[in-house]
Amino acid sequence: MVKTERISIMIQFSCQINRTLVQTVETVSRKFKFESPYSGNSEVYLNPNGESYIRITTGGVSEHSIKRMYTYKLALEKLNEDMENAYKKQTESFTMIYKNMVKPHKTEYYVNNKTAPVLQRYKRNTFTIKQPASSDVAEALKNEALHIFYGKAANSDEVRGFVSSNLQQMTADRVEKWNEAQQLFNQIEDEREKKANSKYQSSYETEIKRHKDFIDGADDVVQERLERVIPELNMPYNINVNFRYLKEKALLKVELICQQDIAVPLLKANVLANGKLSVKEKSLKDSEQEKADTMAGILYYISSVIFDNVPSLQIIRTSLLNNKREGYIWVQFNRRDIMGVVKSSLVPSSDIFNYPNVIKVKHNRGSIGFEPIDSGDFKAQIEEVLSEIEP
Repeated sequence: MVKTERISIMIQFSCQINRTLVQTVETVSRKFKFESPYSGNSEVYLNPNGESYIRITTGGVSEHSIKRMYTYKLALEKLNEDMENAYKKQTESFTMIYKNMVKPHKTEYYVNNKTAPVLQRYKRNTFTIKQPASSDVAEALKNEALHIFYGKAANSDEVRGFVSSNLQQMTADRVEKWNEAQQLFNQIEDEREKKANSKYQSSYETEIKRHKDFIDGADDVVQERLERVIPELNMPYNINVNFRYLKEKALLKVELICQQDIAVPLLKANVLANGKLSVKEKSLKDSEQEKADTMAGILYYISSVIFDNVPSLQIIRTSLLNNKREGYIWVQFNRRDIMGVVKSSLVPSSDIFNYPNVIKVKHNRGSIGFEPIDSGDFKAQIEEVLSEIEP
């Protein structure tokens, strides 16, 4: 007996994420009023370097005098706080990218038809013309008689006789025409219903097949969805994304190649105890920690989106590389791993070690950084980890 072995086919495809997540720090300003012994309006500006300057609009007061006024000091204090927050938000747009994660459903959610297409049916229009009543016909005949017998009263013998002699026949004629109109209307609606329901049925069958392919993780559906969804993600870098999908194993391999240096904003701002604003470069320790949080956060974010769009997928193995193709992170997530993430308590750069990974860590006085690994060594270390976790 010849033993046959089923061959698993892996498809490959790629897409590009263009940098869109750019939080810039701009010059801010605030208007204020000043009074006794002077009276007028002014505006103070604060640039990203922490330098302030005044534009006097009314009052003819010197800048030196304005700087001694309480309203100026209060305005500058608020601007210092605004600038401190602007720098903080700029950094968080990198380090807290994981906050954009979506929560994927269990595969069973889709299998149990929670998202299955619904068959539409044609909604028939209603024939709204009222059936003629003898009272309506009598009223119409009376009005006609009043024109024929001009000057006669409505209860005259001529008018009453005209109505009486014509009422039965005219009522029958109008009811007959009404029936014909209703029959024609129903015939038109029957034809509309037939054509519309035929279209709905055809569309429904196509959607059902598409939905089944979506649940089953058909190659073309997975490729189409990821090529459409992934380029729309908000990222702080331009990233080339390479996919290798193995349907039989419900496995996706993702390679993220950053097209520029993996860096975070260099400057930070702090309001000092004396109320002044300090803008300076971050320490190497802080920058490396923020880079680690950003890189790990990107992997959490993109994995959550992929799991959400490919319900059959159970495992994602993701690599993050720089533009020299040196590896920073390789990690394997299962669907249940990402489903269980609580964003409010997630610390990406440390929690990522809870999963199979390849990361070169540099410790620095309580913080960590991720160092690049040579391409050959990176691949070898990944193979070593896989040999330990795969049967």
